[in-house]
Amino acid sequence: MASPLRGLAEQIERDCPTLSRWETGERTPKPQHVAQILALLDIHGIRFRQVMRLGEDLDHLHWVASTGEEQHIQREAYLALTTAATHITKTATHVIPPLLRTREMATAIATAGEVPADQVDAHVTALLERQRLVLAQTDTRLTAFVGTAALTPPADHAGMFVTQLERLLRLTRHPRVELRVTSTTPGWGPNQPFTLTHTPQATLAVLSARNTTIWLHRTEELNRYAHDIHHAHTNALSPTDSAAHITTALQRLHIHSDLTRAS
Repeated sequence: MASPLRGLAEQIERDCPTLSRWETGERTPKPQHVAQILALLDIHGIRFRQVMRLGEDLDHLHWVASTGEEQHIQREAYLALTTAATHITKTATHVIPPLLRTREMATAIATAGEVPADQVDAHVTALLERQRLVLAQTDTRLTAFVGTAALTPPADHAGMFVTQLERLLRLTRHPRVELRVTSTTPGWGPNQPFTLTHTPQATLAVLSARNTTIWLHRTEELNRYAHDIHHAHTNALSPTDSAAHITTALQRLHIHSDLTRAS
């Protein structure tokens, strides 16, 4: 009996090795081949146009989503990437990394300008689903580097930060989460938050910018971010010391809250 891959190859008049290279990301299909596959899968309408839009950009060095439709597609792709991930590494020196945020914190940061106002709800919903997947999947590890500046709340958000720091402390005890506190001294490392995601098929870096994210896949770019992660491992507090640092920050917040209520 012919394999599904061989059957598809025959239907679109390509050979099996070519489809295997498409499957692994070694090569990319041309738009006409993408259209043929979508037709065979009976995909039409909006979904067809979305996938074809992606098919037009397969040879681009970066994937930048700036329009509402592109960001919607990127959120779906990010969810799929998270599902396939074996190891996710996140760095953020001045904000709580997205996969560690409480709903309240995620909503506040999104509303403050992380995404356009009309996309806040969709953004937070997708983020919480990614969190759920990462913490539930037994074959996915998460390493997060959190800058000391991210653990210091603005004066008017102390209450929100108590809940957030309590969540971080719980995550330090998660069997597949490694949480490390890092310095925010200028020159320590990248100031822009990024995520490096490993899957069995590929490795991708995702940079977070205001109102958009940028996806990178070239080896030389991935190597730079892998170097930054190695540097972070070398200079960050140990997991035990990181948990102690967060505990101290939480105690200070409780003291501040008590003084505020007493005054």
